[in-house]
Amino acid sequence: MHLVEGVRPLFRAYCDQYDAGKYWPQTYATMLEAFQQPRTVSAGTLRQAILWKYGHLRKRRIPTAHEALIADLQARWPVLSRDLPATPDAAFAMLHEAFGGATRYITVAFLTHLLYPTTVPIIDQHNFRSTNALVQAVRPNWRIKRWPSRYEDIEVVDQFMRVVAEV
Repeated sequence: MHLVEGVRPLFRAYCDQYDAGKYWPQTYATMLEAFQQPRTVSAGTLRQAILWKYGHLRKRRIPTAHEALIADLQARWPVLSRDLPATPDAAFAMLHEAFGGATRYITVAFLTHLLYPTTVPIIDQHNFRSTNALVQAVRPNWRIKRWPSRYEDIEVVDQFMRVVAEV
């Protein structure tokens, strides 16, 4: 609890640093609405989702790897979206099986967030590493991982953020 009390006053200041010029709030809101009906998510919405997640909305040149990821998602989403499991962890597992791999974890986690926005947080290397470092500060035996790789890593970030964000 000591850690949470120490982090809580800083939390709002970090939240206030959200870059709305890079991560457009309206685009995010549109994606959340679209993903409520996964089967109807268009190729354009999938593209916007990846561009938003990687901060590419204003960029003219998109990295080749991200263009390939977008094309893969657009080609396979119509079939995958028909059989999405009902729980976040099962949906993550299915998407990871279909699109995953070491370099696509963040994308799979983000798609899972869009499907379950109230129970699955957005995870990236920064909030994952900071969560681990802060937890280890009060639990010295806590094993820090450099990169998230499992659904359980999302749950760790979610639990930590919920406790810190409590008013």
